[in-house]
Amino acid sequence: MMSASDWGVEDWGGSANAADGSEDAATAQHAEWIGNGIEAEDAEVDDVDLGEDPPVDELTGELLDEPAGPRVSGADRPQRVLGVDVGSLATHAVDEAVQAAVQRQVAKIAQESVAKALTPEVLAALRVRAQEATTAAVSEHVAQDGTKALADADEPSLHYGSVDEFVREHLRVVYRPRIDGKNRLWSAQWWKYPEARIRLEAIWRAWEHLRLDPATGVSVWWRDHADYHLGVLTSPATSPFPAVYDDSVNTSEFGDPLPYIAPPKELFPDTRVARPSSGEEPGD
Repeated sequence: MMSASDWGVEDWGGSANAADGSEDAATAQHAEWIGNGIEAEDAEVDDVDLGEDPPVDELTGELLDEPAGPRVSGADRPQRVLGVDVGSLATHAVDEAVQAAVQRQVAKIAQESVAKALTPEVLAALRVRAQEATTAAVSEHVAQDGTKALADADEPSLHYGSVDEFVREHLRVVYRPRIDGKNRLWSAQWWKYPEARIRLEAIWRAWEHLRLDPATGVSVWWRDHADYHLGVLTSPATSPFPAVYDDSVNTSEFGDPLPYIAPPKELFPDTRVARPSSGEEPGD
């Protein structure tokens, strides 16, 4: 059992043995307030609310374990620790935990609902729609590629349609040495000589490819293709053309175009024009 001194009975306005003298205790307390400069204006001592006396055992006069008075609930206790609002943090954590738990339950319920809704009929309808969408996408892709291929086909990939057109329109105009039939040979009917046809075809194909190179294409064509093959064709030591000497048909002065006689029309068809299929004639 705790004694009155342990509870600081003096603060309650009297000693433990003066439990019944509440009026004297009030008077003493009032006197103490006056001594401290505290006066209750127009107030009687009896009107001062000193609260309830501390609990005292009626037989022994000792204080009980707890003083009388309202208890301080947990909600009214301080909620800050080291400047941190622990109460707010706890509330926020609880809210997040509740939301997470609710979301998990809702997701579970949604999955169960979707599983029930995906009946065999619904799945079959989904498959049909997916197949239709896939077919449409593939068809559009193929159509786009086909349109691009047709556009590419409409644009000729070759500048000249045949080696004959290349020799007639380009080579004999840009290559103009002196052809005397002795020191340098050439034939106006070059297309009669297989080696000449193959070498001139090689020169033409190389030109078609290298013309697309705007930087060094022309130089490479002359150095690696034209100069080499034309040197072989016109040299008396390697030329497939016979020596003609003073034959004016196969000779030319320096600066004149190379001698030329047109070949049969069917010998060099235009490769830029689509060839007819089997059984069809051109122009049908």
